[in-house]
Amino acid sequence: MSNHTDAKNWFEMALADLPRVERSYLAGDFADVAYRVQFCSEKVIKGILLMYGIQFKKYHEVSAIVENELLSNPDLEKNEIHFIEEIARLSKEIEVISTTPRYGSVVADTFTSPEHLFDASNTRDFTMKLIDELDAFVNLLEIKDPQNWQEIMEGCTSARNSLQHLVD
Repeated sequence: MSNHTDAKNWFEMALADLPRVERSYLAGDFADVAYRVQFCSEKVIKGILLMYGIQFKKYHEVSAIVENELLSNPDLEKNEIHFIEEIARLSKEIEVISTTPRYGSVVADTFTSPEHLFDASNTRDFTMKLIDELDAFVNLLEIKDPQNWQEIMEGCTSARNSLQHLVD
């Protein structure tokens, strides 16, 4: 497969997560919302890396790859750099969730379940970060090659509007 095809597959997987975010949010399953927000963000970043020809192994803190490899590319245009930096910053802020939506957290020998870690307030914050990441992503695609990515851009815009409606 080509980098374009692989990137498109990651973007489509990210888009498939967004209705799940919405369903879980409406059901009040905030741990699942946090999990899916983090997973969607990671998939967008992985697609961007492939779009720029950067291969990666199984890795969850993908914002580091963007910062260390993609942003060091001297062929990037200034406007691309702006949106890539914004996407990496937002992704890094979402990555702090890590595996806690699935496995909970242990601090000072005290376990806290995912259901007690995530509530409407903090999940709203992470969802807002994902909305901002999707906005920056669409702007990047508009710069990069809008004709090849039109369907992905439309899907992201529609999904981000649905998410915005949820958190308003």
